[in-house]
Amino acid sequence: FTESLLLWSAAPWLPFVRSVLGDDVKELWRGVVDNRPGSETQGWHRDGGFLFPNGVDLPPHCLTIFVPLVDLLTDELGPPQFFPGSQRCTREHLYTGLGDGSCHLPHCTPQLCAGDALAFDYRIIHRGQANLSRGAARRSRPMLYLVYAKPWFTDVHNFPSDAPLFADPDAAVGGQHAASNE
Repeated sequence: FTESLLLWSAAPWLPFVRSVLGDDVKELWRGVVDNRPGSETQGWHRDGGFLFPNGVDLPPHCLTIFVPLVDLLTDELGPPQFFPGSQRCTREHLYTGLGDGSCHLPHCTPQLCAGDALAFDYRIIHRGQANLSRGAARRSRPMLYLVYAKPWFTDVHNFPSDAPLFADPDAAVGGQHAASNE
């Protein structure tokens, strides 16, 4: 619990997040993505879409923060790649060939050290690359991710429920609390 409060109150990226989304920003979720040896390159995707299909560019309503837990200074462990500017809906037509490889716009692969924080608009097109580590040098690429949003936003696409993935062991089971063998 204490670590959770520290992550919310003392994270070094929070001043930036608040400057973009406002002081009343909320954390939607957090987790760790582990890119294991032998994984394949992800397809290009957005974490979330545009709020309105009317062709109006709006400021961010969500930000994602990536914090790699290992150095990502080469392509070996499968660092993320991004299409800068793809969060703008007036540029949407430029990215139509991503699925078949016919889009030749420049993308970037930031070099990050363990503990660096990378912030990006929730709507930006990105992907994780394949983890190419082999043999004795096989390593995972764990990355902490946090998603922050304006207070009125709810993501029903990625996480349509607030229900926990696992049952609370102290919760009632069949109308009774689970017993312990103490």
